[in-house]
Order: sequence, then structure tokens, then C-alpha cells
Amino acid sequence: MKTIEIVVPCYNESGNIRALYEGVSSVFKEKLSGYALKMLFVDDGSRDGTLELLKNLSESDDRVSYLSFSRNFGHQLAVKAGLDY
Repeated sequence: MKTIEIVVPCYNESGNIRALYEGVSSVFKEKLSGYALKMLFVDDGSRDGTLELLKNLSESDDRVSYLSFSRNFGHQLAVKAGLDY
């Protein structure tokens, strides 16, 4: 089975991550069932609980992983870090 990995840069996105995760998971279950999903979230120095939410998601779903920056570097570097990882 082929895998599609999605890199998601995050900065203070605690209110949005769950909806994105559920929406993407739903699409893979319903329309892309022939593909495996991996989601790599890159926390770009968030201060609103984003990192804690990502930790919880990664513990409950092995398709989810995350990287965490010590401070905000900008979404371009977050995407690059995800791609490099």
C-alpha cells in the first residue's frame, strides 16, 4: 500500500487541529482507502496548547507525529523541516 504523508505547519492552531485531523482522516477512509495516511505536524513555537494537542493525537493515533520548534521560525521553515524529516 502506498503512503501519502501530509506536512502541516502549526502556529497557535489548537482550535483547528482536531477539525483538520478528522477531516483528512475521513477523506482517506472514504475516498482514498487504497492509501495509507501519515500526518506530520510541525509546531512552530505555539503558545496556545497546540503542542499538547499534538502530543495527545500522536499518542492516540500512530499515523500522527510531530516536530516542535523552540520558538517561531515561520511557516516556510516549518514546512522545510517537515519535508527534511
